[in-house]
Amino acid sequence: MQAILACGIWVCKRFRFPLISGSMDPLEMLRAQLAGQSLRSLARKMRVSNPYLSSVLLKKQPPGPKILRYLGLERVKSVTYRPKPPRQKKLPREAVPATEATPMS
Repeated sequence: MQAILACGIWVCKRFRFPLISGSMDPLEMLRAQLAGQSLRSLARKMRVSNPYLSSVLLKKQPPGPKILRYLGLERVKSVTYRPKPPRQKKLPREAVPATEATPMS
């Protein structure tokens, strides 16, 4: 699916546009495909509905398996971890200082 040009840039064989090292944006790929044809004809080629393709292009929905398969991509999920903040302990009701207590009428 990829080829290298004489200038050293990786290019997608199917669509003839440069690839970003490692990560590819499906929306940019869809817009490149849409440049020469209508949304309806592109949706017909992908075998998806017109409203669905439009909502993907407007970033209302993520691209699904049919669109990714047509573009020659796959979804890769990454997981990151961070330290959990310490939990603050709540003070018991009777331990609240008298200055913070509200007087009752």
